[in-house]
Amino acid sequence: MTRSRQDLQSLTESAMALAVCTVNWWVFTFVPGAGRYFKYMCAGVIAGVGVRCGVRWSLGVVIGLNTFIGLILGPRELLNCLFLVTPMGLLLPTHPRVDQLGTGAYPNKLHMSQSLVRWWGKTLLIYGLSFVVQIWLRAALMHVKVAEVAKSVMLASYHVHARSWEAMGICVDDFVAAATEWIWAGLSVVGMGYGLFFYLVNRPICHGYLLLQKRVDLD
Repeated sequence: MTRSRQDLQSLTESAMALAVCTVNWWVFTFVPGAGRYFKYMCAGVIAGVGVRCGVRWSLGVVIGLNTFIGLILGPRELLNCLFLVTPMGLLLPTHPRVDQLGTGAYPNKLHMSQSLVRWWGKTLLIYGLSFVVQIWLRAALMHVKVAEVAKSVMLASYHVHARSWEAMGICVDDFVAAATEWIWAGLSVVGMGYGLFFYLVNRPICHGYLLLQKRVDLD
């Protein structure tokens, strides 16, 4: 395949991925309850573009999606996309096992283990930092103290995993009190939890996207 034809194919695929992500985010933003979390699956589609077409095309999808969200849905949704979805969309293609699907290279087990440790270290660090920045910016936009926003985030985080916390004998008041006292550390831990959650949700989405596109290529 010539370079110009390959670029045209990448442009077409990226444009379609952007359209899918845009519609997905728009629809599920207004769905009540757990339905709104489906919009975070956009990261898997962005990652799929990165594996197949390269980082510059996935960056194009990221820029387009964040621009749409910022202009149409406002700063709060923009912060969610920029600091929660965007990192996983760009990091997931570099995951050793996901990268195998694109390159077809299968390194030895020791090299794979080392690569996985590095990837998880980098990902958890990025999410730990990006979540803190997101909360700080959200508090600034709302003209409230960071502690107030952090408290609501901690409450939401507790209720998502309420059974696990209750099984450990930790009630919601103790959880929020500890998280408020150690606010920055608590937010970082929650951010790392989001990193793990986004990986578990979006890796299957990325794999499904790659399989679908391979099927389209064969047809």
